[in-house]
Amino acid sequence: MDFRKAIVKTITRDTEYNICTVKFDKEFYCIINNKRYPIVYDITKYRILYSLPSNNKYPEWTKRDIDGAPNKIAFKYWSPIKPNQKVKGKLLNETFILKS
Repeated sequence: MDFRKAIVKTITRDTEYNICTVKFDKEFYCIINNKRYPIVYDITKYRILYSLPSNNKYPEWTKRDIDGAPNKIAFKYWSPIKPNQKVKGKLLNETFILKS
């Protein structure tokens, strides 16, 4: 058997977290069980950021690696997620909190 061509499935015992695909319509959200949940994240915990549509200097969703914590301006123009990205998080108080 050629193991390089085998399909590998990851097994997770972490039932507390859900995996969803990020959607964007003026705000980030995901759909779980046909219900829309806004996505909440802490930008300071990420080292790769993507430019938001409100960023006039870079094209939308341009990837950027950063060192250290982002400054306050980054919160308005950058995000650690982008549309159609798979993310892991949990539902809490009608919001989807990203796992950091």
